[in-house]
Amino acid sequence: MKKMLALAAVVATSPAYAGGTARPSSISARGVGMGGAWTAWADDAAAIYFNPGALDTINSHVMLGAEYVVGPRKYTPLAADGSYGTPQTTTIKSPVPALGIVGRFNQDDQPSRWTLGLGVWNTFGGRVSYPRTGMPALDVTQDYCIEVNGGVGYHISDRLSIGAALRVGIGFFHIESTMNPFDANLSANGIGAGFTVGALFRPTDALRVGLTWRSPMRIDTTGSGSVLSAAGVPETHQVEHAQNWPQQVSLGLGRQVSPALKLAFQVDLDACTGCKACVTACHRLNGLDDDEGETWRSVGLLHGGTAEAPVQQTVTTACHHCLDPACMKGCPVGAYEKDPVTGIVRHLDDQCIGCQYCVLKCPYDVPKYNARLGIVRKCDMCHGRLAEGEAPACVQACPTQAIRIVTVATSAEATTRVDTSNFLAAAAIRSSSRKAPQPMTIWRLKGSVTGSIRAVSTNRTMTSGWVRCASQGCMLCGLGASRA
Repeated sequence: MKKMLALAAVVATSPAYAGGTARPSSISARGVGMGGAWTAWADDAAAIYFNPGALDTINSHVMLGAEYVVGPRKYTPLAADGSYGTPQTTTIKSPVPALGIVGRFNQDDQPSRWTLGLGVWNTFGGRVSYPRTGMPALDVTQDYCIEVNGGVGYHISDRLSIGAALRVGIGFFHIESTMNPFDANLSANGIGAGFTVGALFRPTDALRVGLTWRSPMRIDTTGSGSVLSAAGVPETHQVEHAQNWPQQVSLGLGRQVSPALKLAFQVDLDACTGCKACVTACHRLNGLDDDEGETWRSVGLLHGGTAEAPVQQTVTTACHHCLDPACMKGCPVGAYEKDPVTGIVRHLDDQCIGCQYCVLKCPYDVPKYNARLGIVRKCDMCHGRLAEGEAPACVQACPTQAIRIVTVATSAEATTRVDTSNFLAAAAIRSSSRKAPQPMTIWRLKGSVTGSIRAVSTNRTMTSGWVRCASQGCMLCGLGASRA
């Protein structure tokens, strides 16, 4: 068996390059659109490739995507005497799938510092085939790579995370030619490896700096094929072809200039009947303490208005997962965290010392002290169910669909706006100069309410007393955000 280096590969790869060699768009079209900033803002499984340090900011998910390549191509063969042959035309039609998985371990019901990711995508090359004419020509050229990336991210602090990924590249090479300069059918494949390290620094919630270094990677493909000799006798030859990637360094800087979208409760007050199915579902799912009277969702009754336009309104309310949570700011041991992606404010039971400072700080009377457990607990929007694609207990149990989970912009204007009008619009006028935390809950009510409104009943004990919503607001819905 003869051995030869496929010099024809130099010619063969040119059409393949024209068909799309480096293909980051098949990994993440968003990443290509954002350019170098994606090194800092990668927020899906593509972070395994672009910056594994960003894995720490990503929730567990599966990413399925595809790129469908449609490209017209034209090739004019060049004969040995310098004359041109008949032009060949073709249209590339090729689906290119991409797959990414990100998972995070839990430890003692709390997220681990480690995040794992696995991705499979076509990062390089393609295949071009032309109709055979019998004239000297390159009929088929193929040169591409499938990469399998496995990465891990580590949470150092709320501002800094690092990560690393192993790159395994599987290279494929193939060429078919007619009398150019000889009839040939050659194929080769091989495996190479490299690695990526990255870091993500978040000096503020709106500013990110990402740094990534990719090592060189070389894939030596080997194989065999047949070549028709000058005597017309087919001969078998070995083929060697190399794919090389140089080392790369990426530095990305990104600043978020528009409001981020977070999750929030949306309550349709016209649909709420006061049945308290939401209260029961929340109580049962979270195993709340009957003896302590523990409740995370409440249903109350407002009535008032004027003699000409009396009003009676039921209101269901829970934690508002505020933009700037007072409970989190008041906790001396850091037993609260606000998810940077969803905006959910979670209480970390294992860090709570039961001091109840958060109970004093929250103007909406949301955190509940459990004397039997010696800690405070509160609504976490059933984040575990949301992570599995299921609705929170209160949302799922409501027979009139009065409670929903929606995404809202994290700006004061957006979070206090109502679809048709402001619910108790005057409640936003506070007599107190103290700045209250901005609730994220969205309230819907057709029309507006005039006159004084007062709360007359609720399924929980309120110790702060009631004031008229038209002047300051009350603890029931949190629209006034001011203690009496």
